[in-house]
Amino acid sequence: SFQIGEHEVVLETGRIARQAHGAVVARCKDAFILATVVAARTGASRGFLPLTVDYREKMSAMGRIPGNYFRRETRQNEHEVLVSRLIDRTLRPLFPKAFQAESRVDVTVYSGDDRCDLVGLALLSAAAAVHISDLPFAGPVGGLRLQSIKGRLQPFAAPAQDGESALDLIIAGGRDGVVMMEGHAGEISEASLCESVNTAAQALEPALAAMDRLRAAAGQPKRSVAEDPRPAPPLSPAVTAAVEAALTVAEKAPRSAALADARAAAQQFAKDSDSAVGKIRDATQGYFEIEARDGDAGGWGSADSPYKKVRVVTTVSFTLD
Repeated sequence: SFQIGEHEVVLETGRIARQAHGAVVARCKDAFILATVVAARTGASRGFLPLTVDYREKMSAMGRIPGNYFRRETRQNEHEVLVSRLIDRTLRPLFPKAFQAESRVDVTVYSGDDRCDLVGLALLSAAAAVHISDLPFAGPVGGLRLQSIKGRLQPFAAPAQDGESALDLIIAGGRDGVVMMEGHAGEISEASLCESVNTAAQALEPALAAMDRLRAAAGQPKRSVAEDPRPAPPLSPAVTAAVEAALTVAEKAPRSAALADARAAAQQFAKDSDSAVGKIRDATQGYFEIEARDGDAGGWGSADSPYKKVRVVTTVSFTLD
């Protein structure tokens, strides 16, 4: 347990959802939130992390019965979608780029309490679940809602005070700095905003220490993530110069024409270096990927080189820094 603002928060693990890779129960007064995380053991190289975050507030958590015909929980409402995005933006930047296994974080509110901030409690529970799991993660990280009520900054303030707040920020971060910040306020000075961020960082420190203690007591060894062993070959100086020049063109039509010339230069470079037909990714993404294939130069649609006889030889990626 730890104190955050005027509230005591308790983090527990090991009793519920023990088959998940990480599961943490967060309590604050009468609020009860369960966060679980699972991930595939292996994942194909996708170029991104397929992370799904699902935040749900049960109607029964506030003592209500759904008012639809079937009296059942339905799909996520707008508030739940927005909180899911807050959790995603807090966690996603802290995974290594080489980790691309399909992952899922579920955060469910089983009991609510108007006296504490459920959004902040959901951020803490999700971050703690990932921190104690075996997923590679640069934690700990936490999040909370910070409000300025009658000129006084209050971390982890209750949502019932939203109408009285001149400043309403949701801040997530760790010991290295802020990861995500969202909110609204009236006209405030830059110094006041910096003071708010510093106040949130100080309020989060007990939570980060508690997550470290929880990991030391019940954490799993982290997975090792192997970087791509294939070195990226250098790009032709001519292609590099063509792309850099194209990206500095302000107008759309001339820039598109310049990028088309850059793609043509990359194709020619692939043809000269590998004697193969290249497929070029969109140059505006900042890199080219050329798939070299054996067979005739007629390509996929050639009668002399049918699809079933074309074999992928190698994939060469060129990265522009």
